[in-house]
Amino acid sequence: MTEPTLTIEPQSHRTTFTAMHTGSLGPEQISVELGYQNTTELYLAADPPRPEELSAALSVLELHLDDVVRIWAAEPSPDDGRTVLDMTVRDGTVCGAGPVFETLAAVEIGLDPYDRDAVDGFELSREAVEDVFRTLATEALNDRLYNPGLSPEWGELILGGACVVVEIYRHWDLRSITVLDPAPRS
Repeated sequence: MTEPTLTIEPQSHRTTFTAMHTGSLGPEQISVELGYQNTTELYLAADPPRPEELSAALSVLELHLDDVVRIWAAEPSPDDGRTVLDMTVRDGTVCGAGPVFETLAAVEIGLDPYDRDAVDGFELSREAVEDVFRTLATEALNDRLYNPGLSPEWGELILGGACVVVEIYRHWDLRSITVLDPAPRS
């Protein structure tokens, strides 16, 4: 049997969680209506964002993650009593897909220019993502753009995405997430 996997993909207005190899328990995919763009637009107005803005964004994200927990921790497997959350977050592999994870990994590595091979499969530790988050959240946009690995089109939106990712690490007490970059950027 293949190892249970949870893939997390922050998108512009939602974040999608896809559980694979967990049998017939619950839905395979759950989306919460908070992504990198609407988190930035709704909560991060100042440049750089004020601490209370970051706190508000993280608090709302926490409530959305509580919904994911509620759904995926509700039904234990008849085989071994584990839930989808136990199988993926606790015992399986957690992967991060999409440009938010790719960008956070690229900034952590200091990639300039972007290198798909360096990002794909990169283990983004909690310590690293917290460090990148603190750095980006305390810099004004003009200064933030000097970070190697941060492309100009992500200068503004990466903070909303970083809030999503940091809160996932904190909420589920994750140590690392494997970054997936399945296709080269154009």
